[in-house]
Amino acid sequence: MRINYRPPRLISSVVLLLVIILLGVIYETFSLEKKQALILGKQPVWEFKTDGRILSCLPENESRVFVYTPNAIYLLDSSTGELQWKTNLGDDTGVYRKYTIEAGIKSNGKALILQRDDGAVVSLSIQDGKILWKSVSTTKAPVYDIGIDSNLAYVTRRSASITAYDADSGERAWSETVPDRTSLYIFPENDKVYLGTSYVLYAYDIRTGDVLLEHRLDGFMGKMAIDVNSIYITYLNGEYIFVSLDKESLERQWSIHRGLQSVSEVNAMLVDNGVIFVSGNRLLALSAATGETLWVSDIKDIFGKPVVLNDFLIILGKTKVYILNKTDGSLIDNQKIPGFLPLLSWMSYSQANPCASESMIWIPGNSSLYAYDLTP
Repeated sequence: MRINYRPPRLISSVVLLLVIILLGVIYETFSLEKKQALILGKQPVWEFKTDGRILSCLPENESRVFVYTPNAIYLLDSSTGELQWKTNLGDDTGVYRKYTIEAGIKSNGKALILQRDDGAVVSLSIQDGKILWKSVSTTKAPVYDIGIDSNLAYVTRRSASITAYDADSGERAWSETVPDRTSLYIFPENDKVYLGTSYVLYAYDIRTGDVLLEHRLDGFMGKMAIDVNSIYITYLNGEYIFVSLDKESLERQWSIHRGLQSVSEVNAMLVDNGVIFVSGNRLLALSAATGETLWVSDIKDIFGKPVVLNDFLIILGKTKVYILNKTDGSLIDNQKIPGFLPLLSWMSYSQANPCASESMIWIPGNSSLYAYDLTP
């Protein structure tokens, strides 16, 4: 006698659920592979060779990218790598030093300003690359940081000074001596320019240079980041302390202590959509609202400044570029720096940061810029 066996509905439902989960895993794996291919799994769409080691790259809109070397600055078409113009600047090999890794070139949409290691600041027209003005310190004090807004260019030097220049003409608007030995990180913002020094954060009036606000610290100040409402700083007093300050009053909103066992070095800070990304001996993410640690990456060889691109975080390592999920810090992809020479690994700290736009990512090699297309 033939018996028609029908599995219980519960078993059928469980099998169906397992099939759905399996399909979901396959889809997620495929999606991850697509993301990897979308980011760095491809061959470069173009390579541009420069006359020296690349110090910085800077996207301008979606169509152009600037490349800065010790000897020249280039404007390239971002899609093809075609040279739009080149301006020779003369040799400035001293800018290979590590502290220039996240500085060197800034733009306000009309003009570029470049920091040079001989104490000079050079301004160029974005349209044709012609030099608009050049400022040279009489003491040859090295430039520490630069900033620019629509009207003024700001320069801090190791002679403990901050100077504002007319962005178009280079005429000096005002200059102030900073009272203490200084870290000199600057952020122009609306009617103020914020200056971080060794033990004090200052807010200057951008028109007159008058000190409007100051916030004193009980330790040596490190890096800074800024968003719409707050300024985030680190300072060192036996351990790293992360602090959030109200941008208008400089009143402290929160502070978090991190022992040197977990954070022994801070090289860069970036704030994006309510999250502070900190890179040093490791990469970590903090809540901008509370300072709470959101995640810590286990990648150990990073030292560059993070670059945010959509849902991804791009960070430079000693020999590789890493792509992470910015929500949880998980590693999505990594790629060896193009043109990296193992025998010259001692120079890896001079490697420039990647730069990115919505559709492209550019990775500096030893003396070439490599472009990757991010469109599907």
